[in-house]
Amino acid sequence: MAKKRQSTGLPKPRDNQPQQPESNGEAVQGEKKLTPAASKEQKSRREQEQETMRNVLFWSVVFLVGVAALIGVVFVVDQVINPRRTVANVNDQSISVAEFQTRVRIERALINEEVSITVSPLISLGLVADPNDAINQLYQFDPEFRQLIDDLGASDRLGLRVLNTMIDDRLIEQEAERLGVSVTDEEIDEAIKRFLQIGEFEEDPADLLDVEDPLPVGVDDIDEAFEGEEGEEAEEPVIDATPTPLVSPTPSPEPTQTPEPEISPTPSLTPFPSPTPTERPSAEERQQAVNDQLALFYRNVGIDANVSRNDIREVFRIRALRDKLAREVLDVPEAAIWVNSRHILVSTESEAQDIIEALNNGESFAAIARVSSQDTGSGANGGELNWVNSYNFVAGFREAVREQPVGAISEEPVQTDFGFHIIQVREREERDIEDAEVSAVLEEGFSEWLREFRSQPDNEISTSDIWPDVVPQEPGFTFRQR
Repeated sequence: MAKKRQSTGLPKPRDNQPQQPESNGEAVQGEKKLTPAASKEQKSRREQEQETMRNVLFWSVVFLVGVAALIGVVFVVDQVINPRRTVANVNDQSISVAEFQTRVRIERALINEEVSITVSPLISLGLVADPNDAINQLYQFDPEFRQLIDDLGASDRLGLRVLNTMIDDRLIEQEAERLGVSVTDEEIDEAIKRFLQIGEFEEDPADLLDVEDPLPVGVDDIDEAFEGEEGEEAEEPVIDATPTPLVSPTPSPEPTQTPEPEISPTPSLTPFPSPTPTERPSAEERQQAVNDQLALFYRNVGIDANVSRNDIREVFRIRALRDKLAREVLDVPEAAIWVNSRHILVSTESEAQDIIEALNNGESFAAIARVSSQDTGSGANGGELNWVNSYNFVAGFREAVREQPVGAISEEPVQTDFGFHIIQVREREERDIEDAEVSAVLEEGFSEWLREFRSQPDNEISTSDIWPDVVPQEPGFTFRQR
């Protein structure tokens, strides 16, 4: 009989019941068992932090996108929309903001060039050492120079001047096209040379080389300074031939003021070395000097105004076209009428009639002028005006002295903006007219013609009120020694 197996009497664990881990009876130190509530709280805090980070990231992206969109809008408005807007319309031809801004920048750069051209001779002559001193002196005594400086400081005033000039330019182009007037590249070059005060180098080569040296290499001599001072009147053979023009203004070449035989008795002129009269540059060198001056001009204005060479030439194309149209629509005088005359100026016609009657009765013209003339300058001299180019007189007076018989006294008072004149022409003659006088006549006459032409009802001109907001204030002032 087989023996029964012994049993402990304890139930056997089921196969699917997990076994408890063995333990040596010691509790696991540092181990905490999280309750369901604590676990939920920790999870909630972590989710909140993640949510906060997501919100920060989201709004940061939104902010950056908004800034980028704002920059894009500003860029589009400034670079696309505004430039296409118009500041003026002239007979269905518009002037855009972009064109206006380009022209203002060029005009500011040209003011820099003009100021430099004007001031440089004073420094070259040693009259001043600091450009600021020269600018201050010219500002006080030269109204045209003062206007240049003021225009740089008052952008709205310069902007208005440029706007009116551009309107005139449109009218000039339209009328020139109607009359078949145009300009060549050579005429544009000549307009630029006149602005730069480059003279006729074939007649005065030494002055040309000095003036047109584009680099300050220490050869700025006396001839260059006088060339700059005289502006467009470049032909000064006496000054060119005389090494000491400030000391010896007389035509005599003999230095009678000093026993020394030197031609240059003034020690202040020695720092300015000049070539001997026989050292003349060749035609190629003179032409190269002109080319260098023009290249430097294009470079300076192009950099200052951030414009192209063609932009610069376009401004001078209009200037050349203006001069050519003036000769087309105006009578260019071949000779100037000079008169030696005297006058008496009074404020009322009745007083003028009384004086005419007194003169016809034998009263002294000079005596009445000293007592009654409101032109105190000539009145103190008996009304004498001496020899004057009749063109320099105001309208009305000008025609009277040209047409009135020599020796006769005005039969009727001559009325002008100043009052009523009694005129006597003592002598009258024609004289050859200088180029500068022709230019002055054309400039004044064409300005008057353009004012009348602009006011004609056929011309439709309108301006926008946005132009003051788009006037550039750059480039600033930059002086360059010539």
